[in-house]
Amino acid sequence: MFRFAAWLLVAAGLSALGCNAATSAALPAPLLIFGRTGMGPGEFNYPRATAISPDGSLYIVDKAGRIQALSGDGQPLREWRMPEIDAGKPTGLGFGPDGNIYVADTHYARVCVYSSDGRLLRQF
Repeated sequence: MFRFAAWLLVAAGLSALGCNAATSAALPAPLLIFGRTGMGPGEFNYPRATAISPDGSLYIVDKAGRIQALSGDGQPLREWRMPEIDAGKPTGLGFGPDGNIYVADTHYARVCVYSSDGRLLRQF
């Protein structure tokens, strides 16, 4: 989890600095780089939101309506798809105090609640 937190801080710092070539030479190197464009495990089609689970896994939802879980070192653990994506894609996700994953599916005016292994528990 420390690596993800450190990476998020680096990413936040980079975005604050912008794309100025003079400042980019002094930036620290990232601690970990993972993923690439694609539809396979550990690949992403326009990531839309991320969240870190209580066990330190990183969950990412992308524009293909896929939710992927990755280990602390960026290795794919599991993935599943949203029930519907034709009208639009999910826009956010987070973890509740119950440990379940809450996915904001605004195009369908609902929140989908999943267990950590990807089982759809309920929608509201």
